Amino acid sequence: MLSKSTFKEPINAESKNNVTAHTLLILFGWLGVHRFYIDARKSGTLMLALFALSVLLLLANLGVAGFVALFFWWVLDVFTLHQLVQKRNAIPS
Repeated sequence: MLSKSTFKEPINAESKNNVTAHTLLILFGWLGVHRFYIDARKSGTLMLALFALSVLLLLANLGVAGFVALFFWWVLDVFTLHQLVQKRNAIPS
């Protein structure tokens, strides 16, 4: 018989690995994949939307401002991702 505590556990309760998060940042950081990995879905969606908007602006010959903003966000994540992973792992299961 299943106990009641079995149903109280979150679906994605495993801790996230720093090496995996940084690898995703290096390879797919411009798409926000590393943010989806650490369950920061809102900011991951914003990064993905900014990338899509930047591509559309580039194709319409309206400049590269979106890519510049995305680059600075990526650089910020290079220095802060470790703390974001630790903060995500500190959330009690």
